[in-house]
Amino acid sequence: MADAKDPRLAGILDEIKLREDQGYAYDGAQASFELLARRALGLCPQFFEVKRYRVTVERRKNKRNQTVTLSEAVVVVKIGDQKEACLSAKDGRIGHRSRPRQRAVEGAGQGSWPLSGLHQRHASGR
Repeated sequence: MADAKDPRLAGILDEIKLREDQGYAYDGAQASFELLARRALGLCPQFFEVKRYRVTVERRKNKRNQTVTLSEAVVVVKIGDQKEACLSAKDGRIGHRSRPRQRAVEGAGQGSWPLSGLHQRHASGR
């Protein structure tokens, strides 16, 4: 894959140390390590590009005068020459920031797109 004297290997080690300081763990995470290494060596294809994203959290009173939290995430990704947008919103926290991105990627190029969850919509554009 890479020569033992390749300076990018030291960069991979530095990146792993930095991430482990941030709480990441690569013990038993061979696929995560491989992706990190492939990206550093320029061997990982770019399947999509995140063009923009926005996450908002709103606290307000509902009709029962209870304080509730509404979270909303909007992600726009570019896949090939096509842009896909996804909105995911629900009461409480959005479980994982990549879920709207995953929905946009899964729906790319499809005429119809199954929706699930409380409020979600999908839009395509160029």
